[in-house]
Formats: sequence, structure tokens, C-alpha cells
Amino acid sequence: MGGQGKLTPHVTLKLRGFGELGHRSEAWLAEQVQRHVRSLPPRVDLLRQGEGTGPLHVLIEGWAVRCKTLEDGRRQLLSVLLPGDIFDINGHLARSMDHGIATLTAARVALLDDDFLDTARKHHPDLEKLLWCDMHVSSAIQRERSTSLGQRTARERMAHFLCELFLRQRSVGLTTGYRCSFHLTQTELAE
Repeated sequence: MGGQGKLTPHVTLKLRGFGELGHRSEAWLAEQVQRHVRSLPPRVDLLRQGEGTGPLHVLIEGWAVRCKTLEDGRRQLLSVLLPGDIFDINGHLARSMDHGIATLTAARVALLDDDFLDTARKHHPDLEKLLWCDMHVSSAIQRERSTSLGQRTARERMAHFLCELFLRQRSVGLTTGYRCSFHLTQTELAE
């Protein structure tokens, strides 16, 4: 895995799944991811709905969720974030979060510098391309989730979701055979 730091194997594996990541870009990414790391306990808010946006994040370890909370307290889980996921890539464009991010398990999260995307665009075009691929896949997953809510039966929705979680974990080396981690409660599945 040459050039990648101790903290970046999942994000590197994920991005390599979309195409070639040069050694120079991989080393720079490893350096960026290792710069500002936060450890968080389970079930805490990382970013709160309605608050100001923060920096770009990379989930290094653990699971988190993107969620929307209604005024009466009901919550809708919008997506599950797994190790290697880069999130809030366009958060700097908004003044406040229209959703929240919360940890499900103990987690380690890297905060990337404000100029990360500009530097990637100017000096690491291979990395920038792979980041665009990652955003495209994230959007495709959201479209599938919308399709599930609108057209799939409960059984089809759950089967599709479980397969998604397995395949996403497999893409970053977190499966053993046909087994993977699962950190969602029945309540969270309902949300």
C-alpha cells in the first residue's frame, strides 16, 4: 500500500476502486488525512442540523449516519457512513447544515483543510477525478434509496440496503468472506 499512512487505507482503497491514484497524490492524501483527527464516542453529533457547516471530513474508523430531524423529533436516516467515506464535500457552499451527522459507534474522523479541494484540483488531478467519482456513486446510492422508499416493498428495501452495506464494506477491505459488520439497531433500521 506504499505511500499511504496508517490512517488512510480505507479511503485509499475506496478511491482506487474508481481508478488509478498516483503515488504522489496518495502520499499527499495520507498526509492530509493524518493532520487533524478527532476521536468520538458512539451516539454523538458530529455536525448538527441548522448549525454552520464545517470542513470536509473522512471517516477513518467506525460508523456514522447522515440524518434529518423534524420539529417533532422524528428522525429520518438519509445514509450510513462507513470507513473511507468522504462527507460534506460540498458543505462549504452552504451557510448551515440542512441535516446532521451523528456517530453510531466510536469513530475516528479526519478533518481536511479548507483548501483541500482547491489543492487537489490544482496539483492532484488524478485525486480530483476520483473524488468526483466518489460523489457520483454517493448520489447514485441516494437515488437508489429514494427508489426504495417509493417503489420497493419492505423486504426488497431491506435486502437492497443490506447488500449495499456489504458491498461498500467489501470495497474497502472490511469483509471476511460473506460476512461484514452491522451496527444498526431495529430503531435505526426503521428510521
